[in-house]
Order: sequence, then structure tokens, then C-alpha cells
Amino acid sequence: MPQLYKITFNIADIYGYIAYDPQTQAITVDYPDERTCAAIKDWLAKEHEINTPVENGGTNDFAPKKYLAARSVSDFETVLTRIWQHLGVHIDWSFPAECI
Repeated sequence: MPQLYKITFNIADIYGYIAYDPQTQAITVDYPDERTCAAIKDWLAKEHEINTPVENGGTNDFAPKKYLAARSVSDFETVLTRIWQHLGVHIDWSFPAECI
């Protein structure tokens, strides 16, 4: 059975994590502020159109592609790359969630 995929984040030096379960495609957020948790869950539940490099294209060739965080680990990671711009959530890719 696949493990939860957890990513650490922080907002103003307060840490939490976002977990994705590949088996159930469920996303959970662990953070001390419930409003922040709800905002993150709501944002991740929406489909996002993100300009993505075109396969076999040049360095400036991008095309819009739709991503849904719950669809796959790959979509989850891609959507998280845009969360800072929209919610001010800083993803700490290299900080293990188990350390929180």
C-alpha cells in the first residue's frame, strides 16, 4: 500500500504539511489555523490551468494544461508550485514533514 506523500509548508515561520494519499486521492492539511487549512484545501480542490513546456519544443514553447492536485502525485506537485502566488504558502520541498 502506498504511503502518504507529505510536503512541508510554512506561513510566517509557522509550519504545517499537506498530505496526498495516492490510493484514495485524498488531500489533507495539518496546520494550526483552521481558516488557512480550509483555504489551502479549497484551492487544491480546484482545477488549475498552468502553462507547461511543450514536449520536443524549444525553451520558450509552452502550452496551457489542466492540473488537478488530487489526480496524481505529479499533478499534486505541479499545483503546489503555484500556491505561493495565490495564498502566500511557502512549500519547503526538502524539509521532511516528520520533523514538524
